[in-house]
Amino acid sequence: MSLDFGKAISKPFSDVKTLGISSVLNIIPLVNLLVTGYVMTMAKDTMKGKNQLREWKTDSLEEYVVNAIMAIVIQLGYFIIPLIVMGIGIVGAIGIVLANPTNPDIAAILAVGGLPLMVGLLLALIAAFLVPMAMMKWIKSGEVGAAFKIGDVVKNCLTGDYIVAWIFTIVFALVVGFVLGMIGLMLLFIPGIGFILYLLLNGAMSFIITVVAYTLFAQTIK
Repeated sequence: MSLDFGKAISKPFSDVKTLGISSVLNIIPLVNLLVTGYVMTMAKDTMKGKNQLREWKTDSLEEYVVNAIMAIVIQLGYFIIPLIVMGIGIVGAIGIVLANPTNPDIAAILAVGGLPLMVGLLLALIAAFLVPMAMMKWIKSGEVGAAFKIGDVVKNCLTGDYIVAWIFTIVFALVVGFVLGMIGLMLLFIPGIGFILYLLLNGAMSFIITVVAYTLFAQTIK
C-alpha cells in the first residue's frame, strides 16, 4: 500500500496562514470555488511529491478559477444521468398526485416515482465513488477528456489503495465533523462573534477534510 496517512492528515496544518485564508474563503459563496481550484492544484503538487501547502498568491487565481470550472464540468458529467433518472421519478410521482390529489394512488406513486429515485440514488453513489479518480486522471494528464475514459477510471477505482482512501476519508470526515461540530455548537454561545467563529470553523473543517481526501486520492495515482 502506497498511502501515507500521516502526510495526508498533517498537510492541511503545514501552513497555518494558508489554512486561515482557505477557511475564510470557504464561507463566502462563489468565492469558495477558488478553494476547489486550489485543492485540485494541491492534488497535482502531491503527485509530484510535494506535501507542503502552497501559499495563496494572486498570480495563481486564474489557474484556480479554471480548475474549479473543470472540476464542476467533470462532476456534472458524472452526475447528470443520476439527476435525470431521479428527476423522471419525481416528475412521475408529482403527475400521479396531480391526477388525483384527493386520493392519490400510493402504490402507483411508489412504482412510478420510487423505482427511478432508487436507481438514480444508486447511480449517484457510483458517480460519487468514481469522481475523485476522474479528477485525478484529469489533473495528471492535463486533459479533461481523461476524466471521462470510464473504463480507465473504473479500473483505477477498483484498487486496494483507492478503496482504502475512500473508506478512510469517510471515517475521517465523520470523526472530524463530530469533534469540530461539537466545538462549533459551543462557539455559538459566545455573544457577538460566536456565529462568525462558527462559520470560520466550518470553513476550516471543509478545507481540512477535502485536503486530506484529495491528498490520499492523489497518492493512489502516483
